[in-house]
Amino acid sequence: MDTKDFFSFKGRIRRSTFGIRLVAFFIIFLIVYFLLITVGVMFEVIAPENILVLGVVLLVYILVLVMLIIMLIAYIIQAVKRLHDLDRDGIWAILLFIPIVSPIFLLFLIFADGTIGPNRHGEDPKGRTPYFMTQGNMQQ
Repeated sequence: MDTKDFFSFKGRIRRSTFGIRLVAFFIIFLIVYFLLITVGVMFEVIAPENILVLGVVLLVYILVLVMLIIMLIAYIIQAVKRLHDLDRDGIWAILLFIPIVSPIFLLFLIFADGTIGPNRHGEDPKGRTPYFMTQGNMQQ
């Protein structure tokens, strides 16, 4: 997985990169979720009334919350880059937060083919060149 400029809004990513990163985010989320439940239950069983144990549990919850916020930001950045590949502005990523629209929009991001050749957001991540640019009449 190419992690170059992972936290940058600039550039484009292709469908496969977006899909792989989406699956990676989901797996990380599941691991963190089960870890959080395990730690919470473990400390609840060991010493439910010990203030030190409650402090450790609270610290773990805060760390997990920070990590999930970072993952959410990274997910939004990847969606913006995918939108750039489709020659759309990143503001459309707001649709990911509308409950009924979100799954449909996510499917669109996963399956829609990006613009062929360079667009206003950068070069084609697949390295394709439009037909009109290969005929000797390169337009800048």
